[in-house]
Amino acid sequence: MKHLKLAMIFLGIALTAMVVTEAEAGRKNKSAKGPRTEKTEEEMLPHRFDNFPPMSFLGGILSRDAHSGWKIGETPLYLHSDCVITMDGAEEGWLVEGRKAVVMGSRIGGAISAWSIHVSQPSYKTIGFKSEELKEPGPNPNVGLILKPKE
Repeated sequence: MKHLKLAMIFLGIALTAMVVTEAEAGRKNKSAKGPRTEKTEEEMLPHRFDNFPPMSFLGGILSRDAHSGWKIGETPLYLHSDCVITMDGAEEGWLVEGRKAVVMGSRIGGAISAWSIHVSQPSYKTIGFKSEELKEPGPNPNVGLILKPKE
């Protein structure tokens, strides 16, 4: 019995020593840090995007130019390397001479550097839709109104 009590005491001391060393393992040595430095006035200011050129919008008819490639109205158009061209709602588009377009980009002198261009549908694609008439609901009032093309 005495040997069992003695073994339990040694076991308790060993476990306590293991737990204490494990608890100290995750701590950082505060003396290893360098001297405390404060942020400078510039680092404390919020981030601003003042260094970026202001964006502007320009709309007009696309045309080919002999020197720069494209013009919108009378303004030369330069395509940025990440320029996104949308056409008819699709993300992948191309420039077509004679179509209306809206350009978003930064003005550089008398030209505009395009970041995104939206080319609109030609006028012949927007006309000619069939008019629709409303049909009264049938015997089931939960169905609602049904749209039916006019013949």
